[in-house]
Amino acid sequence: MKRFHFDLAKHFVKASGDKDYEYFRMRHAAICNLMDDANAVVGHFLFATYGVGIPVLLIALRSLIYGELSSTFTYVVMYIMVHYCATLVMVTLSGAVLAKQALRPAQILYEISIDSVSDREFRSLSMFLSRLQGGSIGFHVYGLFNIDNSTILMVLGTVVTYAVVILQF
Repeated sequence: MKRFHFDLAKHFVKASGDKDYEYFRMRHAAICNLMDDANAVVGHFLFATYGVGIPVLLIALRSLIYGELSSTFTYVVMYIMVHYCATLVMVTLSGAVLAKQALRPAQILYEISIDSVSDREFRSLSMFLSRLQGGSIGFHVYGLFNIDNSTILMVLGTVVTYAVVILQF
């Protein structure tokens, strides 16, 4: 993905012709299709990470707060919490970086002077920008939510809210 952005910036700074605009639009579309295919493969893992990982983390947190476990089980629960936290962090940060990188061409395209492009190039650029501004690009969990920067706050908010509710009752 980084190589794609480097090539895109290098070619568009030179204000190259119509075929290059269309070439990069099609290349980006191919990368997005690849991400959609990858999402079909890892979608079940993502659902398990968020759909199972967060509840298990919250149940383990409750057990630790109320001290309902023996010392042996406390270590097991702590290991489970660390494991799920690490998995959540890795998956969420990877998805957020991927989503950010996928939308990065928009910054480069906005810097192109419209006066310097033909009608055909303008249509190609418009299609490229509409794809970038349209539906989200990146991983999602069965269409329920997209994994991006906001997911980090969603996960933290869920855990903190649950901890506060548990501590009050």
